[in-house]
Amino acid sequence: MSTAAPQDNPLLGVAAIVGAVTALSLGDALIKSLGSDLPLFQLFALRFLPIALVLAGFLRLRRPGVRLLPRAPGWAMLRSLLLTIMWAVYYLALYQMELSLAAAIYYTAPLFILLFAGPILGERPSALAWAAVALGFCGVLVLLRPGGGAFGWAALLPFVSSVTYALAMVITRKHCQGEDPAAVALHLHLVFVGFGVLGALLWPLVSPDAVVWVPVGPREAVAVAALALAALIGSVLAVVAYQVAPAGLVAPFDYAYLVCATLWGVIFFAERLEALALLGMAMIALGGILATRANRS
Repeated sequence: MSTAAPQDNPLLGVAAIVGAVTALSLGDALIKSLGSDLPLFQLFALRFLPIALVLAGFLRLRRPGVRLLPRAPGWAMLRSLLLTIMWAVYYLALYQMELSLAAAIYYTAPLFILLFAGPILGERPSALAWAAVALGFCGVLVLLRPGGGAFGWAALLPFVSSVTYALAMVITRKHCQGEDPAAVALHLHLVFVGFGVLGALLWPLVSPDAVVWVPVGPREAVAVAALALAALIGSVLAVVAYQVAPAGLVAPFDYAYLVCATLWGVIFFAERLEALALLGMAMIALGGILATRANRS
């Protein structure tokens, strides 16, 4: 007896990805609002531990026979370390610059994926791919206007995040395709927690005056719970989106994150973007969408 393949649901897919980026952008706005209230290492340990526990419980109850140790542990660890750097540097960027600007620069990641796909995966970018890269980086120049007030060392931080994310995704494609997604996610979040705990223990040896752990009051506890919930909702909805709708339809709506980040910046931090900055963000988004399409063609 054959089982009918599930039908695509484009409306649900679009709604899910928009819900995902809304939740994730709210989480990033909350991180920015926390500022230095929670040190970076403590933030990693507290935010990602609940997610790791949920993933471990899911694998134990729903997939008891799944392989938890990656088949390629070295590549899996490199991927996790790159994503750890990505999040740590992006958090630092949120502390230093406007949410909308950090988000726009970070969303150059699809352009770097295209650039890395050639030397690492042996793929040859098409003319459309090169056009996407050119458009996206022109958008960065318009957004930041080197020599203007928006450009500074902090602007380099989201670039580092986008590069490390792109490298992690290319490594995932080349070396981690056979791994169970939930097990890879568990491995990643355990590395996140380990980074937070080890950093809190070892960083005082480097900088004795550094504050790496503070008492957690009701405000911080609620904030950490909200961060974990936002990350969990965002990740689940993103999976749903790509399961129920074609990737070519879903991927462009991922850039709704930029709209959400701009909105939260205006509402929560009184950020104001000039027309040129909005034009630059639109160019980056269009370049990223073209890059995503070129990567699938």
